[in-house]
Amino acid sequence: MIATKKQILQKISKSKFLKQRNSFSFRVCKLMKEGEFDSPLYSQNLTDLLNDGPGKKVRTSNLKALMDPLMREDLVKSTMVGRRENKKKIWFPTWIDKKI
Repeated sequence: MIATKKQILQKISKSKFLKQRNSFSFRVCKLMKEGEFDSPLYSQNLTDLLNDGPGKKVRTSNLKALMDPLMREDLVKSTMVGRRENKKKIWFPTWIDKKI
């Protein structure tokens, strides 16, 4: 079952991730609530958005490890596109269908 945007935003507002200000999870959830992370984004684009705001800077190579708690809570999903050397990871909120 794919959750709707409204359900995911309610889950975020009740979530423990918003209690730790300027943590990585807080910043991603904030981007989702503000509508900046409303569509599929490549890892580099998401990293650029996260590094614009306050808090510790994020490297693209560390993004997968940092996103694991959000993936476990079913707030964010990812998929790989491309082949061999051209493979890139795309991140998207759960309310978007995985067939992008």
